[in-house]
Amino acid sequence: MSFWDWTARIECEKYELGQSYTVIVFLGEVPKDPMDWLICPQFVGAHHAIVDSGSGGNRGPVLEEGFVHLSTAIAERSHLGSLEPSAVEPYLKRNLNWRVQKKDESAAQLNSLEVCIFATRMIHPPDSDFPVPAEKRRFGAITHGRQGGCRSL
Repeated sequence: MSFWDWTARIECEKYELGQSYTVIVFLGEVPKDPMDWLICPQFVGAHHAIVDSGSGGNRGPVLEEGFVHLSTAIAERSHLGSLEPSAVEPYLKRNLNWRVQKKDESAAQLNSLEVCIFATRMIHPPDSDFPVPAEKRRFGAITHGRQGGCRSL
């Protein structure tokens, strides 16, 4: 038996905004009011970058990386009946969105942001209590060409 586990990888330059911020992932249309982003039904998950803006000094670039798991939201909201790439890839191209929110809950632009989608095929060996990864694939085309999407296919 096998299944696919879907994840959004979020990478950005940690200190770009000079303050803490959140990258929020949605399935569906994003509400216009940023105050609704974390409580709307389209919310899937978030990655929080905690930045100490008061420490001063000259910081070099620091890569921030985080992950938002998508499989449960896809299964519950898509009505696809499958997590197979042939079904999920077009669904995510149409429905996956993201926004950046500063700590004051206002919207922000994060030029270094890169959101890429990965799927891992998990298998459940007969002699194991837990599934193990069998194959990992990057689906750059899902977000490529969008602001903050994958920079390469």
